Amino acid sequence: MTRDLRRPSPDSRRLRDGLTGTLVGLVGVVLVAWPGLTLLMVSQLAGWAMGVAGLVRASELGSEGRWRSLEFAGSSMAGLLGVALIAWPDRSLVAVSVLAGGFLITNGASRLVASINATTPRAEALANLLGLGEAMLGILIIARPVAGLRATTVLVGIGLILHGLSHMWRSARAPGRAPVTDSG
Repeated sequence: MTRDLRRPSPDSRRLRDGLTGTLVGLVGVVLVAWPGLTLLMVSQLAGWAMGVAGLVRASELGSEGRWRSLEFAGSSMAGLLGVALIAWPDRSLVAVSVLAGGFLITNGASRLVASINATTPRAEALANLLGLGEAMLGILIIARPVAGLRATTVLVGIGLILHGLSHMWRSARAPGRAPVTDSG
């Protein structure tokens, strides 16, 4: 009997699900326990990533003589936004959160409009619920940017904890390999 090597064994799948669940759950606990510190760290990491990537790409385009291109302008703006995130994380987070709040409001409104074309009542109800939730979260973030970001961070953390628990539950409930017995 040969085993198909393209498919993972049940034991490796259990181990993968268990480790994934543990790591995702731990990230969720960190987000719930320290939302402010997490936001600061994410803004700093995003600032460094955007700053370096944007300025490096802008310098590449400049060395090619493409100073007036739209890509050069976008890369330069991303680089400058990254520098702003590093230099003024609190103000930058407020600006980014207001933009994110506007996006959530418009996305929630578009979900509500799209629910008109839902094929089943259940799909319509789900689209309405998601649309209202997104729009309300957008309004909260615009009204109170820092508190809205912290609330969003906590909600994401709770979601990650639940996702991690489901992976661990699936790992614990998955059938393992049958024990080898001596039949001699």
